[in-house]
Amino acid sequence: MLPNYHRMWEVVEEHRFTAELSALIPNAIRADEFLEGAVWALARKPTLGTNAAGNVWHLPMFGTDLAIYYTFDDTKVYMHSIQAAPKD
Repeated sequence: MLPNYHRMWEVVEEHRFTAELSALIPNAIRADEFLEGAVWALARKPTLGTNAAGNVWHLPMFGTDLAIYYTFDDTKVYMHSIQAAPKD
């Protein structure tokens, strides 16, 4: 079954997330490009990532060693942190 692309969540970058992203990728244009795909995907399907613990999810970023940690409710996805992806 195809995802319902008409249903979209608002994606909110928390202060900690923004600070960590700026430290990891100081170039603002590059940081925006980096996030574009993740925001697009999470706005349409927040369960795309893996449930890390409780209501915290993580989404490994393809082609990097980073993962976005986030939570979501019925209307919003909250990006809380960006860290080195856990090793399997």
